[in-house]
Amino acid sequence: MKNRLSISAILLTVVLLGCAVLILNPKVKAAEESKITGTVKLAGATPHMRGIDMSKDPFCSKAHANDTARMENVAVGQGGGLENVVLYISQGLTGSTLTQVPTSVPVFDQKGCVYSPHVLAMDVSQNFKVTNSDQRLITSTRIPTR
Repeated sequence: MKNRLSISAILLTVVLLGCAVLILNPKVKAAEESKITGTVKLAGATPHMRGIDMSKDPFCSKAHANDTARMENVAVGQGGGLENVVLYISQGLTGSTLTQVPTSVPVFDQKGCVYSPHVLAMDVSQNFKVTNSDQRLITSTRIPTR
């Protein structure tokens, strides 16, 4: 009888300690307390980027008289690291972290008749700003008709 009481007391203690650990253990929010870092690199030769024809616009043509603007299908930076790469994580976030809209406002700017940055990643419903740093005022926009 004493053995049964001892075993019951030990089991009850273990169960109570387990419950206390579960209740008192703080929940970890991975999105707030984790970080992913890395570098995406190009293996092989950098592909040729063809130039952008700006001859129809005198302002842009003059801006790139000595430096032809190029398509940025693949932009390679220092050490072979790719620029303008977006990493999309499709699983793992849940609850309010998943639906929370960032308060930062990314800026998409036209400089030297090209947009910078070339790639702008945003969350759904996030505000963004488009600016024009060129010394040029666009006075009209023509929408093609069919």
